[in-house]
Amino acid sequence: MIALDITINGTEYGEGEEITAVTVVAEYVGGRRGDRVSVHGQSSDGRLQWLDAHLSIGDEIRVRIVETSSASSSIPEACSFCGREAREVAKLVTGTKVGICDDCTKRFAASVKSGAALPIGASIQDDPQQACGFCGEDGSAVGGVIVRNGAAICGQCIRTCEELTEE
Repeated sequence: MIALDITINGTEYGEGEEITAVTVVAEYVGGRRGDRVSVHGQSSDGRLQWLDAHLSIGDEIRVRIVETSSASSSIPEACSFCGREAREVAKLVTGTKVGICDDCTKRFAASVKSGAALPIGASIQDDPQQACGFCGEDGSAVGGVIVRNGAAICGQCIRTCEELTEE
């Protein structure tokens, strides 16, 4: 069986994973008043993996076909924020380092949009040492990240994950 390795701007995403579909979406986002290019990968078991959404003109995406026998899975199999496994949630969006379930996505989005209380153990940090586990931007550069159980996510990535879990 074959799979796909994806490299974005020289950084390998999903190397050796059983990614069987890649979607690149270029769209205008009214709330951001600008364009967004995002890349998603889907594994043979149907899990959706969010790879990047902060791409712009001149960025490079490379897709290489590989055999899965050389693959070793490192995609998170559970929500990094609440700890629930993929089989325990309706949807799990995973990046290369962290995963977030649909429930945490909804709760974090509600907090960002309307100021609702964060789940117990979650906090907002704008520390430059704390980076978003999806896009890699540090907390001070993106106006803060929500942190829980050592995992962090920025507001833009929450919005992207919310869109993915609504599909």
